[in-house]
Amino acid sequence: MVKKIIIALVLSAVILVGCSNGTGSEDKSAADLTNEGWQSYSVHDYQAALSKFAEAIDKDGSYADAYNGAGWANAKSDNLSAAITSFSDGVARSALLMDLRAGIAFVYNAQKNYALSNQFANQVFQTSPTWVFTHDRSISIADLRLLAAENYFALANYSESLHQVQLIEPSFGAEIATLAGQRILAQEIERLKLVI
Repeated sequence: MVKKIIIALVLSAVILVGCSNGTGSEDKSAADLTNEGWQSYSVHDYQAALSKFAEAIDKDGSYADAYNGAGWANAKSDNLSAAITSFSDGVARSALLMDLRAGIAFVYNAQKNYALSNQFANQVFQTSPTWVFTHDRSISIADLRLLAAENYFALANYSESLHQVQLIEPSFGAEIATLAGQRILAQEIERLKLVI
């Protein structure tokens, strides 16, 4: 009987040590938790991603990429106000992470705040003219330029809209002083949305 109790205690100790050997979230760094969040993001499990990004922020409130992840995951979940908050918090913590500024530009465009969208897009253009989204290489500077072209068109700044389109498609031209030319520019923006 005593032998069974000792064996049971030893097994319990082994199980407890095994459970606390660094596999829990409390033993992971903000970077580790953020990487797990990006893994969930990559398979479109945005709620799981948001949970990991929140854990990372709780672990280290200065870790900008966790805010970046929360911003993108919220944007993909159509929670635009939460995305703006996450991106803004991240921008306050990192001057260099252009994914934050690109993300907030996309969200402001979705909210039809075209001027603010362009403000952040222009920061990316100036700082990182060959930007590519770190966590989804299919999103690049061309997408951001197209976004800016759409923003400028909505703001009736047709010359800047045309300029952004021509940075993507240099051979394109339109007489933007006319309604017909503006219509051609709008059609080109819509066409580029399908091919970029």
